[in-house]
Amino acid sequence: MNHRESRFEPRPNLSRGLATLALGFVCCFIQRAQAIPLSIDPPDTRSYSHDDVPVQSPAPSSVQAAPPSASQILAPLASEATAATMPLSRYKIPSELAILREVGLEPGAQVDSAVEQGMNWVNQSLSAASRADFSQKCEQHFSNPNQSMQLTAGALACVPWAIEKLNVNSANRRESRSTSRPSGGGRLRSESDWRNHLRGVGFLDAFWRIDPQTNAELVAEANIAARIGQDCQYRGALAAFIARAEAFFPEQSAISAIEKVYPLAFTCLEPDDDGFERTHLRTGLFRLMQGETQKARQSFLLAAHAENPEEEFRSLFWLGVIDEGSSNRTATNVPNEYWELLRRRYPLTIHSVVSSHSLGVDPLSSAVSSKEANIARRLGNTWSEFNLAAFFLELLIARKEASNLTSFVKFTARNVDAPNPDALLFLSKCYNTAQAHKISIGTLTRYFKETQSQGLTLETMNMFFPRAYTDQILNSTGMVDPVIVLSLIRQESAFDPFARSGADARGLMQLLPSTASKWLANSRQELFDPSQNVRVGVKYMETLFKRYDGNVEHVLAAYNAGLKNLDRWRQRFPNANTLMFMDLIPFKETRTYVAIILRNAYWYGRLMALQRDSLADTIVRKSTQAKWRSVTVQNLLRLAWSQDPQNPDSRTALSQLYSLPATNQ
Repeated sequence: MNHRESRFEPRPNLSRGLATLALGFVCCFIQRAQAIPLSIDPPDTRSYSHDDVPVQSPAPSSVQAAPPSASQILAPLASEATAATMPLSRYKIPSELAILREVGLEPGAQVDSAVEQGMNWVNQSLSAASRADFSQKCEQHFSNPNQSMQLTAGALACVPWAIEKLNVNSANRRESRSTSRPSGGGRLRSESDWRNHLRGVGFLDAFWRIDPQTNAELVAEANIAARIGQDCQYRGALAAFIARAEAFFPEQSAISAIEKVYPLAFTCLEPDDDGFERTHLRTGLFRLMQGETQKARQSFLLAAHAENPEEEFRSLFWLGVIDEGSSNRTATNVPNEYWELLRRRYPLTIHSVVSSHSLGVDPLSSAVSSKEANIARRLGNTWSEFNLAAFFLELLIARKEASNLTSFVKFTARNVDAPNPDALLFLSKCYNTAQAHKISIGTLTRYFKETQSQGLTLETMNMFFPRAYTDQILNSTGMVDPVIVLSLIRQESAFDPFARSGADARGLMQLLPSTASKWLANSRQELFDPSQNVRVGVKYMETLFKRYDGNVEHVLAAYNAGLKNLDRWRQRFPNANTLMFMDLIPFKETRTYVAIILRNAYWYGRLMALQRDSLADTIVRKSTQAKWRSVTVQNLLRLAWSQDPQNPDSRTALSQLYSLPATNQ
């Protein structure tokens, strides 16, 4: 028995319902539940050239001077301002007068001037000499360890400066692993190439060096991998070869190549390897397409055992689908443990929604916590960076200074890391009030992870699925479902009309000027106009709906990855059901994109049905009447609103979303 077999022992039980190995994996998942946070949004791999604010890891300040000690810069807060925790539903932004009186100030010209000076620091509109002078004055304001809890107007001006000073030591830049093609070197074809260049190489580097172009090359490289792959130093190359081979699916050469190399990857890949989850998950999907149900189950179990899984919800979903079709589970009425785990850990995903409805459980009542979410306006009785930021945010919101507020929200997201979930929720609420939806959503995502779904309430979900630019959407959608457009905008730009990607996609719906030029004369500038952007975006979507016979999943995939890519995938997987096709999309960004927009549409539909205001009623009505809409989402919503969730017609429509091909085992 090799080391891999001993780690995943016993192998023979993989094909028996929830037998020893399967139960072992489930136990492993449950034990990891506290260590791995709830995932609400699968990772978005796109980058934007506009101010893409890292909300989860504040960036270091540009201030070079050493920060003063805590005793030098921290001053007590008034006790009445430290009403630390309160229910989110009870929180209202205080008036400017109330906020200022907490620190001993009164509205007036001095406060106006102080806020302006503070924002000059935030906006970096001071000269180098002026910044140096300003820093020196601020050092004096915050240098007294016995400083009163009151603020002078001069100290008020220095609040942004103090936040940066406090952040110097605690800041922590996000690290992103590059997935770009490495420079130098060409494609490797021969066995000597593999031996000389791929031993010890990781998955991503190997992926760019292995690229068979023909069936003959695929077969030849599969033979090379089979000959030398028993040396586990080639495991990155094995995973990369399997990833490349799927481009030939469903040709028999691809199936044979994957099955030839996969046993070696099975033996060699470690759970913390980059290619571990992808290799087992993708192989599981291909096996499922071929009717190899129990082999697929084995692969999904391994995929879910990855060290830091990013697509665990997919593995759990298909494990649950396989178990739903198990005669043993049906006969003994054993609960579907995979779907139950999926619902607990990933409650908002479209996969969880489908599995919940399949189990006869309402996803909304299942996801929403019975406990009320709490927020913290202040933490403790010191001027920490969080307390300073919270105070200044409230002040700018109360003063209704939209431009300054937008700048300070970005400044806060860069420099302030909330130390607990209640503080995170407070920041997200402020960002939401400021209509900084991208930052608010990112902060809420972290909040949901840290609260392990206990923070999911109707109020936080309405913050997570904001309604913005609805007038422009309703005026432009025509035959297209406005909820789909709203859901797409949330994913594309998070409602930032000035969003601009590295590929030069612009505005709310992230349209390329070349695409928009068919409808706009000055597309480069006009795409930043919300009305024009939505109008043209909907026109473009209409062309896609006509091309793809109204199939929303295909339209969304084409919108993200391009028509040529989608056409290839449609040829490759012509008979895949809705969820299988979505999960088989080769580009992780695109399969994530499609899944998130379907998820958005479902939850927007659920939440707006509960709002009962005229705007929500109008959107829901136009959605149900639209020619171009998601049949998948509409069926799920009808099932949610039905008085009889066990209705046979609804159940049949639901099962067709993930029905399995005939088994070959």
